[in-house]
Amino acid sequence: MQISWTGRVTAGSRTTFTCSSSCFPNCVYSWNFNGRTVNGSSLSWTPNGQDVSVELQCIVYNNKTGITRSTTTIVEIWNPVSVRISPPNIVPSLNQPLSLRCQDSASRGHQDPSDIVWYKDGQEVTLRENMRFLQNNLTLHFDSLLSSDAGFYQCDIYLPTSKTRVYSLGFLLSFDPWNVTISGPDVVFPGRLSQFTCLTSCTINVECSIRWEF
Repeated sequence: MQISWTGRVTAGSRTTFTCSSSCFPNCVYSWNFNGRTVNGSSLSWTPNGQDVSVELQCIVYNNKTGITRSTTTIVEIWNPVSVRISPPNIVPSLNQPLSLRCQDSASRGHQDPSDIVWYKDGQEVTLRENMRFLQNNLTLHFDSLLSSDAGFYQCDIYLPTSKTRVYSLGFLLSFDPWNVTISGPDVVFPGRLSQFTCLTSCTINVECSIRWEF
């Protein structure tokens, strides 16, 4: 058994996965992924950017013998949408102006969309007196940074080419350039993929690398 697909799996783009096996004839194919079950030997899916990887499981059942077999693969998802500091060489400082820009590195002709939603720490951003949107919401601008503005920012953008919404990679706004936090589930289970993310602003104007000890 094997699971195959063509090209890079990209958030906002549709990918078709095919499950093949030596089972013949009278074989029934199904898929398990993201808590869903889909029937058929092919699966078409458009990632929305919320996951950096997903576990795909193909299950094959032989009606004649009653035997069931399965295979699993981990698919990495590339997200072209990100939140970047603007201009890139600025270090966030209290009481100083700053801009965060929602940008699509794939440059697919929608660099000025008006349908953008901004999130801070998972909650939709509510503008305060020191904040405003620029460039059709592509840019979240702070006239003067407050300590309460620190947090993890993401944007949610509508891509007309695929007619779907994509959540961006995030940006950790911090006033301590070496602040490091880890996000992930509080509980893990045997046999189930768990994703943890190291959030750090050390990349701002500082060369650094991230290494895990596990």
